[in-house]
Amino acid sequence: SDRFDDSKMPFSALNAVPNALGRLLKPLLPDSGRTTDFLFDIRTGRIFTILFSLITALYVFRWSRELYGPAGGVFSLFLYTFSPNIIAHSRLITTDIYAAGMILIAGYYFWRFLKPGGWRRGLQSAVALGLSQLAKYTCVFLYPIYLLIVIIKYTPRLLKLKAKGNYREIKKHLLAFSRYTLLFAFVSLIIINTGFLFNKTFTPLKSYQFKSKLFTQLQSSPLLANLPVPLPYPYLEGLDLVKYNEASGATFGKIYLLGKLQEKGKGFPGYYFYAVLYKAPIAVQIFFALAVIIYLKQRTKHDFYQDELFLLIPFLFFTIYFNFFFQAQLGIRFFLVVFPLIHVFCGSLWPVRGKDSIWKKNALASLGIYLVISVLPYFPHYISYFNELVPDRKMAYKILANSDLDWGQNDWYLEKYLEKNSRTLIWTWPSFPVNGKVIVNVNDLLGISTLENRYKWLRDNFEPVDTIGYSYLVYDIPPELFWEKITKKTIKKQ
Repeated sequence: SDRFDDSKMPFSALNAVPNALGRLLKPLLPDSGRTTDFLFDIRTGRIFTILFSLITALYVFRWSRELYGPAGGVFSLFLYTFSPNIIAHSRLITTDIYAAGMILIAGYYFWRFLKPGGWRRGLQSAVALGLSQLAKYTCVFLYPIYLLIVIIKYTPRLLKLKAKGNYREIKKHLLAFSRYTLLFAFVSLIIINTGFLFNKTFTPLKSYQFKSKLFTQLQSSPLLANLPVPLPYPYLEGLDLVKYNEASGATFGKIYLLGKLQEKGKGFPGYYFYAVLYKAPIAVQIFFALAVIIYLKQRTKHDFYQDELFLLIPFLFFTIYFNFFFQAQLGIRFFLVVFPLIHVFCGSLWPVRGKDSIWKKNALASLGIYLVISVLPYFPHYISYFNELVPDRKMAYKILANSDLDWGQNDWYLEKYLEKNSRTLIWTWPSFPVNGKVIVNVNDLLGISTLENRYKWLRDNFEPVDTIGYSYLVYDIPPELFWEKITKKTIKKQ
């Protein structure tokens, strides 16, 4: 459970299970070389991410069905299933899908708990919240989100009781809130400590080696310095590393959006509005817009404080946070946490009843077909998916890059391309201007992962003629064009 970077969490250990099993079985089996080889394959480790995404799909269906009926549940499940960004990250060894799934699952159990209340449902919700803390640090925001939901949900009721002078009932509510708060805190501490194997629990705050400004300031407080922290050392250490790396950009390159680069540790305000606009299927964007419009028109048929509040608050919270406060804007994968919530809410479009139900069903079905047609042609390159607002897929790099296009996932395709064209002179990552066939990956071309001006000659003067998996750009530069664009200009400058 010792921490070696800020991205690994106890859920990450699930992906290591096949490898650990292989090491356990190897000395026990006579012909273990061939028998256990598949257990050491990284693709086998991905099975657990896939399985967890299937569990998340189940909860998308379950929550939507309980809110909007069986048709709504199936529709929400359909949207989740054909979400290219969900598909892309459901087959990788990362914590992004774990976070998206646990935020949805924890929210579902919190919704079920606050409807009728009760200790059994309270315990279920507390366990789900505790488990979410083992998935990804994004889930730590569930604590203020839950508090915000409780305040919004119960403040009108408490104000009415105050107006009536019913202080006994107010006291009863506050006592219940206090008891459940203690339950959630206790369960969270037990689960977090168990997940990190109680590694150095109760280490005094002054004994930590913090890097971030926030935690070093807390550590310098005389009141807190000697406080034994009831959390595992690597849990708090990881939170500190997340804050430090985000502020400094120590673990990632520059942020890119619409042809502009930001320095490390700085993001673009509204970055994820653009990411969703171009990387979420247009059909889903229309579904969501329709769901909001129809919900507002038919709001008297719904109980917002009882139901949709639990979807809206986390959606708004993460939308504001990631767009305006989060600095490591490396791709839409961080924003996946809102997608299952959107899919559940879109279930409110069904069932369609009344005289106009036929055309509504036909319109929704047509959009559904459009969604499938938009997504499936990208197989298997779903990380690089862009919707039809980018008609030329070769030009997607002019909108977004980073892990939205290249995350090292297409190296195998590059190797195959080079093998197939082995008789052709191909310049890969040339260190100086050249003519002929040139291949560069998008993040290098844009100066994200290398010097900004290294490929300025290429991106400013030529357009790619092909892509390899959408993350490697292929240029074919004729000698005469090279003379006109590069050599001639160079001579003039000299």
